[in-house]
Amino acid sequence: NNDNKTEFLTTHQPKRVVFLTISAAVDLNRDGVIEFNSTADATTAATPYVFWANDDCDDGHSVDQTVTGSADWEEDDLEYTDAPSDNDHRDKLDCWTPTISSRRDLEDFSRLWLDLRGVSKLLNLSSAQLQLKYRLVQPLPANPAVPYITFYQAVESDGGTKFLTDNDTGFRQIQEPHGQWLLDFSGLGLPSRAWQSLPADGICHLLFEGGETPGSTAIVFSLVQGGQTVVELPPVYLDIKRVTDMYETWSVGDAAAAGVNEIPDNWPAVSATQTTGQNLPAPETNAEKDYILFVHGWNMEPWEKTAYADTMFKRLWHQGYKGRFGAFRWPTFWFTTPIPSLDNFNASELRAWNSASRLKAVVENRAAVFGSNKICLYAHSMGNVVCGEALRQFGPSGAPVSTYIAAQAAISSHVYDPTTTPRKPAYSMEMPNVYGYYWQQGASDWPPQWEIDARPSYMDPQYLPGNVTYINHYNFDDYALNGDRWPLNQDLKPGLDYHYTYQGFAGGYTDYRFLRGPRYSQTILNFPADRYEIFSYAADSAADALGKIGTTGGRFSKSVDVIGTLVYDGKPKAHKYHSGQFRSTIQKRWAYWNATLYDLDTLTPLK
Repeated sequence: NNDNKTEFLTTHQPKRVVFLTISAAVDLNRDGVIEFNSTADATTAATPYVFWANDDCDDGHSVDQTVTGSADWEEDDLEYTDAPSDNDHRDKLDCWTPTISSRRDLEDFSRLWLDLRGVSKLLNLSSAQLQLKYRLVQPLPANPAVPYITFYQAVESDGGTKFLTDNDTGFRQIQEPHGQWLLDFSGLGLPSRAWQSLPADGICHLLFEGGETPGSTAIVFSLVQGGQTVVELPPVYLDIKRVTDMYETWSVGDAAAAGVNEIPDNWPAVSATQTTGQNLPAPETNAEKDYILFVHGWNMEPWEKTAYADTMFKRLWHQGYKGRFGAFRWPTFWFTTPIPSLDNFNASELRAWNSASRLKAVVENRAAVFGSNKICLYAHSMGNVVCGEALRQFGPSGAPVSTYIAAQAAISSHVYDPTTTPRKPAYSMEMPNVYGYYWQQGASDWPPQWEIDARPSYMDPQYLPGNVTYINHYNFDDYALNGDRWPLNQDLKPGLDYHYTYQGFAGGYTDYRFLRGPRYSQTILNFPADRYEIFSYAADSAADALGKIGTTGGRFSKSVDVIGTLVYDGKPKAHKYHSGQFRSTIQKRWAYWNATLYDLDTLTPLK
C-alpha cells in the first residue's frame, strides 16, 4: 500500500503470483481525464486536490417581473436570506432526502473515482455482507455523523463531465437516484446502489461536494465484510476552501446602501486594497502565470459583486483554466426600485472613470509578479469605462496587458471610432460629439470645432497601447443597451443641474459651454480637467454603446456576438441576458466561457 495504489497478493498455484490493483483518484491536474496509478492525479498531503466549499445559494426564482410584466424563470446564485445556514450544502443536511435542487448547483461539484476492478475478482460485490465505507482522516469536523464531504452517484456511465457541459445530462444528474445524497446513515458508508452494479469499465464513478466548513482532510475508502475491513483504498487528500480564497479581490470601495449617496466615502479609495487571495501560492508554470482580471459593471450590490466574481472563477476553473483570477471592485451605486434615477447611473459612471487609475496600478502590480504578457482584462457593462480609461492612461507606449475583452460595454462606441453609425437622439438638444472628436493640445476652446477639424476620438489608437488585443463581446438586442435604458440616459443629458448653453458670441459664432447648474453657481466645465464629469453628466453619445454594435474600428480587431455562444432560450432581449454569462447554469454557459478562454489566448481549455 502506498500513496498511489493498493495491491492484493494471492497465490493460485505454487510459485504463481497475481497482483490486483484498486485505487481512488480525482482529476488533480485538471486535464479532463482521471488516471489511476499515475503521478499526474495522485494526491498527497503536500499536494492535495483543492476545491471550494458549497456554501453559496443556487436556486431557481422568478426574474424580470417588473421589466416584462410577466415572470420569467432562471437559476441564479442568490443572496443569503438566513446566512450562514441558507446555503446549498446546509439545505441538503436539513432535508429528509438530501438532493441536488438545481442544475446550477452542479458547478459546485467535482468527480472522484474508485477503481474496483481488481477487488471485484476476489469479492462478491453483490453480497449483502459487503459494505463500502469511508472515513475522514484528521482533522475531522466537530460532528463525525455530519461529514463535510458528501457523495453522489454519477449519472454518466463513463463518469464524464457532461453533467457540467450538457443541459440534458445536468437535468438527469439531479433526478433521483443520482441526485440523492449517497449516505448510509448507519455509518459513514455508501449505499450499495452506488457500487454493486459497476459500469462496463469496473469503476465506481462519484461526484462530491464540500460542505460549508473549509478544511483539509483525506478520504479513505474501505470494503468491510462481516464487520471486518477487507481492504482499504489509498487516501484521497482534499483541501476545501472558501471560493473567495481561491482568487484575488482588489477593492477601491463599495456603496453601503441603495440609492445615490454623494459622501466622499463613495469615491474610489486612493489605492486598491487586496481583500482575498493573500495566501495563494506563487505561480510556477507558464499556465499558472496567466492572469485574468474581472471588472464588474453598474448597479451591483456588494454581495452581487462577489457572486459574479465567484461564478466567473468557477466556470473558468471547470474549463481547465489553471492561471490566477482576480476581481476588481469599484464603488458603483445600486438601486432597489423598479426605475432608478438618472443620477444613480451618472454618479456611478463618474466613479468608474475615477477608478481607472487605481485599476492601472493593480495591473502594474500583478504584471510584476505574473509577467507583462500574461495579464488579461475582462470587463462587463460600465466596467468598460474603468478598463478603457485605464488602458488610455497607459498610453501608446504599451501596457502590461495581453488581451482586453469588452463585454456588453456601456460606453459610447464613438470613443473608439467616430465612424460607427450615428443614432438619432429623441430628446436631447444638439451637442458637440466630444467622444468622437476630442480635445487636443492646441485645439480650439470651442468643442464643435473639434469635429470640423477632424480631431481624433477620445480613445483613438494614438492614445491607447498598441500591444493589446481588443475584443468586443456584443449583443445587438441587449436589454440594457437599447430602448429606454442606456440610449434614453444619453438622450436626457445634460442631466439634472447640468447645462450645455451659450455664453455670448466670439468670432461670429455662439460660444457654447458645458456648465454645472445653478446649484453650482453656473460653473464652466473645461477640457481636459473636467472631462470625467462632462462624460458622466453632460455630454450625450451620438452613437450606440460599444456593447450593442457588432463592428467597430479603432483598436478593436475582433467582435463576437454573444448570442452565438450563450444559450438564450429564444429571449435575447430579456433583462437577465445583459449579464447572462454570470447567470443561469454552467451547462448553458459552457460554450461562452470556452470561447472566452480562446479569446483571452490562455492555454487551450477543455472541449
